[in-house]
Amino acid sequence: MASATTPIPSDVFRWTCPLIVGYLLNFGLHGVLCVQVYYYYMAFPKDRVISKCLVFGLFLLENVQLILATHNTFTVFVIGYGNVDALFAVNLQWISIPITAAITSGTVQISFAYRIYLLSRSKIAGIIITAVALLQVASAFVVGVQYSHRGSLRDSDPKTNLTLALWFVGSAVCDIIITIFLTYFLSRQRTDIKATQKLVTRVTRLTIENGFLTAAVATLAAALCLPFPGTNYHVAPALLLGKLYSITYR
Repeated sequence: MASATTPIPSDVFRWTCPLIVGYLLNFGLHGVLCVQVYYYYMAFPKDRVISKCLVFGLFLLENVQLILATHNTFTVFVIGYGNVDALFAVNLQWISIPITAAITSGTVQISFAYRIYLLSRSKIAGIIITAVALLQVASAFVVGVQYSHRGSLRDSDPKTNLTLALWFVGSAVCDIIITIFLTYFLSRQRTDIKATQKLVTRVTRLTIENGFLTAAVATLAAALCLPFPGTNYHVAPALLLGKLYSITYR
């Protein structure tokens, strides 16, 4: 039964729906990630050690994130069942959403900056991508700190909303920049060998698709953050960011 001291708010669905949708999709994407890592392990046994460390390091981090997300789910919907205040508790969301997602996205984006540098030998491109990536990572860490000091998720804070928006927008902008640079430099890799040109075309297409996917989710999170302060709407797409970056990283 509901808490005697805290009545059930009329907008309770605004808090429960994003959490349920976000956690369910997070669990589902983790299954996709497990398959991706298995295929990588089987297909590239002789890949560089640094590449293997990045892939399996991100996979380990996403496993930690899954454990934290599971803890949050049980705390809210099982242990806290019937307690309305549990719906608005911060719990470990301050680390399971912004911190882990920032580490994953920043690692992937900076690794792409290095790839672009190797492909184009353009230091400017690499510096721009790295700078934007570090900006969004720093914003996400600030969000985590801000949330860790909040007593309740219902306590709307304009500063936190702005930092959230900076995180999401920065992530989307970085993905768009990466997509533009990679598409441009790959399009210049012309060759008369059909098999090689076909491979370049395929890589270009995958780059555009992956960049669009992560940028679209980050943009959606930003769009749900600023217009709806003091709600949980942005949590659903935010929970997907880390998994999507890990899945699209190759």
